[in-house]
Amino acid sequence: MILIDLLQAGGYRFKQATLRKMQTAYFEILKAFVKHLDMPDEGNFIISGCTIVGDNITSGMMYIDGELCEFAETPGTADSLIKKNVAYTNLVFKSGSSLPVFRATNAMVVEVDGVALSAFTRIQTVKNLVWGNIADKPDGIVTDPNFGIPDTQTLIERIIALEERPLANVPIGLVAIWGLPADEIPAGWVEHAPLFGKMPIGKDLTDPDFDSTEGVGAVGGSKDHTLTIAQMPEHDHDTQTPVDGGGGADMQSSVESSGSDERLIPGPKTGKTGGGEAFSIMPPYRVVDYIRYVGTEA
Repeated sequence: MILIDLLQAGGYRFKQATLRKMQTAYFEILKAFVKHLDMPDEGNFIISGCTIVGDNITSGMMYIDGELCEFAETPGTADSLIKKNVAYTNLVFKSGSSLPVFRATNAMVVEVDGVALSAFTRIQTVKNLVWGNIADKPDGIVTDPNFGIPDTQTLIERIIALEERPLANVPIGLVAIWGLPADEIPAGWVEHAPLFGKMPIGKDLTDPDFDSTEGVGAVGGSKDHTLTIAQMPEHDHDTQTPVDGGGGADMQSSVESSGSDERLIPGPKTGKTGGGEAFSIMPPYRVVDYIRYVGTEA
């Protein structure tokens, strides 16, 4: 492959030798593609386009006798005669001579001395060539290069269906946990006020506290609690209550007292303690937002 570095300082000598190498590099690329397609130097081939649409032959590119020929759309049929046309453009040289320098080729419809369009060989696309060159293909192998590729309308319909999926698959009223700021809640969702400062509990038909006799949405519970006497564990306190009235026997009880002045009297109460303050019964927590799906306009 020929590469020409024109980015040189000091004034590049842009003369015939350089131009010749540039042209050679161009033809090397063209010949490489032609050989890849196994096209001979003689013959008539259609590279692209050149199809019959209505009363016209569409524009395209032909390869006639080793040269690329552009074809402009023109009226015609498969029986129209096609011929390569060569046009030269002269340049006036420093010596004063006018010589043909630019050579351009194109294909055109002619009345005589041409080749029928139907006789041209159409070069298959790379996708078709890949499958076409495979011999002894097993049954069931798909050889259509366009198999499974939907048309534009089908793609549009699939996109529309995907855009409508949230409306069809997310039920109205669904409550979800949202862990970002409220101003970032997506369209179709709102904050679920009934769960402000509350946590949800699943319905349980076997538990009278959660059997939803009041319907879904029943509330209860508290984040703190103050103990009542009935809720305290059973316990007692040590105290001293005997009083000796001076009789002949030490007082042990109201029975066996030998003196009328010996008796039991109410004992002193223990000292008070405690403040009766409520205490938290909250487990470790993290505040989130509950949001509810209300739907979006179609």
